[in-house]
Amino acid sequence: MSNSNTIQDSLDKVIKLSEALFKQNVIMLTVSEKLLEANGDLTVFKQNNHFINYAYIFTNATLDLAIITKNLDAAKYPSEERFFIRSSYLIVYEMINTYNKFQIEFRELAAKYPKMKIPLDTLNLELKEYRRKHKIDSEASKIRNKTIAHLDKNAIEYHRLTESFDKKSTIIMSMEFLKIMRNITPILQKFHEDQKEEIENERLKGKDRFLAFINRKEE
Repeated sequence: MSNSNTIQDSLDKVIKLSEALFKQNVIMLTVSEKLLEANGDLTVFKQNNHFINYAYIFTNATLDLAIITKNLDAAKYPSEERFFIRSSYLIVYEMINTYNKFQIEFRELAAKYPKMKIPLDTLNLELKEYRRKHKIDSEASKIRNKTIAHLDKNAIEYHRLTESFDKKSTIIMSMEFLKIMRNITPILQKFHEDQKEEIENERLKGKDRFLAFINRKEE
């Protein structure tokens, strides 16, 4: 099997898994919204809804990046390569920024739900090394800002950046990021394991309160 075939096969697996997770997240999001509507005053349901939202966002972005990388690997024309390279940098940069916005809540929840702590610490270390290795805060930020999120008014600068693109290194960057993103799923799973009993207790409390209310009405 050639290197390209190996990449395509690997990305097909990521896409297939992400498609399944995406459908699952949609179902969970719908159920969570109903629970939140019925129990909106309970923190446990608010937290559960937040994490399902996170899962939805991360899964969708993973799916986007896998599709972009698959097309970059198969690209035949320089213009195709430039487009998919720019898109790769955009997704990676925005995903890291989005993840960083969740850090305060992640740390607070890890203190409350201990099973989350070890996989969360591992993920943070991997992302820190990834950002350093691929110069996400400097080079990736510049590519994102000047070639795809915004179109730079300076044609020479735009051309200089796009001419520096390298298909192989971008595929490696994207594949490594997809590998790291897989570690978000265990964190969410650990959260749900810790929270499952708490949610069930809240449901039972709600049921008990409802039955007490009915009994009072009958009296």
